Formats: sequence, structure tokens, C-alpha cells
Amino acid sequence: MANIIEIEYVLRAAPTVLQQPRVVLEGWVAFQGLERCLLVGMNQETAKLRFTTHIIEVSAGRRTWVTSSGRVYETPSWPEGSAALRELYGRAARIHLATFDLTDVSEAFLERFQSAAAK
Repeated sequence: MANIIEIEYVLRAAPTVLQQPRVVLEGWVAFQGLERCLLVGMNQETAKLRFTTHIIEVSAGRRTWVTSSGRVYETPSWPEGSAALRELYGRAARIHLATFDLTDVSEAFLERFQSAAAK
């Protein structure tokens, strides 16, 4: 008998930016598509998967991302290492954005972060 993984995709409204101005994401993945970039990762505080609004600014030195909503995301950890989870995050992001045109660009951002740390 094959293993079956059932995934429930429920979209919940995030707290307002005033209620939660900063979020730490663990096991994050950055996706580029539809002329914008977004993050998907596990909210360290709530242990729930978080999808960001599109990224408008990245600080490689601080490893922070500012979204169009004004929220700041911190990514102190490495991008998600599990290929299966990265694929799962990608599928969820495609549903979330209603598009198939997404590319995982996490490694490009990681290189920017490592370059900034080496300076």
C-alpha cells in the first residue's frame, strides 16, 4: 500500500502589520513569478506556513525582506533543504497565486546573503 499524504490548504488572514510587524521564517523558500517575488516558510512563532505578499526590498546583510504590506520578514536559517518540502511549498504557492509560472530562487538569495556576510 502506498503512503498517502493529505494536505489541507486553508487560507487564513494574517494578523495586521500593526499587530505583527516582524515575522521570523524558518525553512523558507523564495519564489519568483508574475514579475514579483514572495517567500513561503514556517512562521517560527506559530509553526504555521506563511505566504508573504510580494517582496519590495531585501537586505542581504541583515537577511531581512520587506513586503508590499510593510511587514518585515527575517530569515536567519538556511532555505528549506528538503526537496520534497520545497516542491510542496511550490505547489501551495502556485495555488495561492493561481499561477504555474513560479521559479525557486532561494539559492540566488542565499548567495547574496553569504556574500554580504563575508564582507
